[in-house]
Amino acid sequence: PERLTRQELLEHLISGSNYRAARAVGNFLMRPDEDFTDLLLDAAPHMPVCHNLLHMVRALGARRPSPALAGWCEAHAGRAAAFVANGEAYRQEYLEKINELRQLVLAGKTD
Repeated sequence: PERLTRQELLEHLISGSNYRAARAVGNFLMRPDEDFTDLLLDAAPHMPVCHNLLHMVRALGARRPSPALAGWCEAHAGRAAAFVANGEAYRQEYLEKINELRQLVLAGKTD
């Protein structure tokens, strides 16, 4: 995959596009020696509500369990709580997954 600059990564994350945001997080996963937590924190309020994207962020959290990712969880949970287009069951499950990620990164677990 194409190596994106930090600016391009941020632009992808905040674009509102599931595809572009996933492309950015995929770039993070392909660069395990680099820490992109700051970009995730900056983008969290703007990132799309998407289960696949959330699973990708969880993979990052499992690989690099930084307590700072709890800040992403807090900010993104606000966006997810307001997202009702897919129904209440989707919204509730998504918020539960965010909470599980928050617990993972705060505990420092890697499994």
